[in-house]
Amino acid sequence: MQQHTSKLQEKTKLDSPFSHLLYTNLIPTDDERDLIQEHLTKPRQELAALDTTITKLQHALQALFKKRVELNEIIQAHRMLLSPFRQLPTEIVREIFLFCLPPTHNALMSTQQAPLVLGRVCSRWRSIAYATPRLWSSIHIPFPSAPFPQSLTTPVDTNSTFGQIWNAFLEKLRKHVNAVEEWLSRSGTCPLSISFYPSSNRSIVPAIQNSHEYRIKMYLDKIIRFSHRWVSLDMAILPGPISSYMALISASAVPVLGSVKLVFTTGTHSFQWKNSGLLNAKHLRRFRLVNFPYRMELSVDWPTLTHIALTESGTIASLMTLQRTHIMLTSCRRLVYLELQAHDVPTGFSPIGPICLPALHWLVVRDTRAFHLATLFDCFEVPSLRYISYHTLWFPSSQHRRCPLTALLPRTNGLLQELSTDVRLLELDDLRKIFEYAPKLKRFTQSQHPIGISNSQVVRLSNLPIKAVQAFLRLLIPESGGPVHLPQLETMDLQHAPGIQDLDALHFIQQRMELSHSSIGLTPLRSIRVVFSQEMAHDIRPSLSRYLEKGLIVQLKYPSMCDMFLSKGRFDPHDGLTGLRVY
Repeated sequence: MQQHTSKLQEKTKLDSPFSHLLYTNLIPTDDERDLIQEHLTKPRQELAALDTTITKLQHALQALFKKRVELNEIIQAHRMLLSPFRQLPTEIVREIFLFCLPPTHNALMSTQQAPLVLGRVCSRWRSIAYATPRLWSSIHIPFPSAPFPQSLTTPVDTNSTFGQIWNAFLEKLRKHVNAVEEWLSRSGTCPLSISFYPSSNRSIVPAIQNSHEYRIKMYLDKIIRFSHRWVSLDMAILPGPISSYMALISASAVPVLGSVKLVFTTGTHSFQWKNSGLLNAKHLRRFRLVNFPYRMELSVDWPTLTHIALTESGTIASLMTLQRTHIMLTSCRRLVYLELQAHDVPTGFSPIGPICLPALHWLVVRDTRAFHLATLFDCFEVPSLRYISYHTLWFPSSQHRRCPLTALLPRTNGLLQELSTDVRLLELDDLRKIFEYAPKLKRFTQSQHPIGISNSQVVRLSNLPIKAVQAFLRLLIPESGGPVHLPQLETMDLQHAPGIQDLDALHFIQQRMELSHSSIGLTPLRSIRVVFSQEMAHDIRPSLSRYLEKGLIVQLKYPSMCDMFLSKGRFDPHDGLTGLRVY
């Protein structure tokens, strides 16, 4: 740039009679000033002519650009007529639309997701989407968060500002309820999968509190109109009138209901749940109750159930003792999935007798208050069991207690493929038995109990002389001539691994990957996820690059600060979405 400027200055000096003055601080005389003005007359005229020409060319260029846009629009409009997707038959488009639905939960009432977003592309798509009942056969209904007045000391009826907000909220609520009805109406005669989790939070403002059940019932009235087509119901049951309202639904009103998940919130629930039609539906196969307030001595057709989950019993009377659990499971030969949370007195044992579950594939155990839970697992005959999740609020092994997990593992005949537990709570002997009884384990998840850890666990873990998870990883790295533990392990998920550092994870990955090329029969890792409890100290990804290039999936998650805000009067399509639709 400087070289170009110098050349331009030299040329200017050659073309000017005033070269001795140019690019200096010398002051021209009065005569020279007049001559300079005269000398600039022609260059100024030429510059003006150039500006005029440039303006004309710019106008011409703008006209060409405009013409180009018009021609391009014509071309694109006609090219769309030749689009392969446009040529697809309506039946094929419908099938493609169905693949747009979420695979793990019911469809959301969101204009950003299928099926609603499909109706916002073009009139043809909208017509096809609205005329495809299966697109509307599942729905997650969010329960809107009510607004709150800025000052709770001011009576609502005299607070005109809040009154306007409240009335606007109710009007929007009515439209939302009507939208639910329209959605369900579009489903034609298809079986319906519905999830609805109304909030149990009550406002201290009387006008809001008194309308809480009324607002919930607005939705229930619409939903129950379609009960004859319910195939799956996932719902929170609030105590009081709402509980009674749902308990009175007869079995004949839900003739195709096959899957039920009911979460009973704290409070008094109707005794009519003991014989509720929702729990006695003719085709019921999947059965999940959380905090059920009564004993599980129901007239349920236990032999036909394939999925059972009984957790967090609501009252002492409803607790599943080892004896009750044994009696129930002996009737459930078709079980594929079982989630179990047994409770019993310290002297409670399971009855003797086989529990034959030939189809059981998944078992989730919450070891909380059944001291002799191992005696129940001694009865298990589970040849198809491939997945176990075991978590506890105390310690699995003690001087007077057998570890339920190690009592269960031999029943799998060495065919277990996935295990989720917290190794921090296991004795070294328990780990040895895991290695012995699960030689074909492909996936291991290090996680804690869903509600955290108990006080006694905190005290004991704080006194451990070693970092348990770190020691567990070392055991999985074979030493020369030593045993090879979990040789077929492909996936490691360290969801809760306090004490693990970046370099610990790096060492484990490198050693397992390198030793997989030796002759000891070690399978290379396919994926690993580590959730660290501290910030990054070393970036280990560059050291893993050659494994990543070969297909290893590595997810490293570090703690971060998250802002959490709850807007008032919120209509969020995700509200109440608890997890997977099919468990």
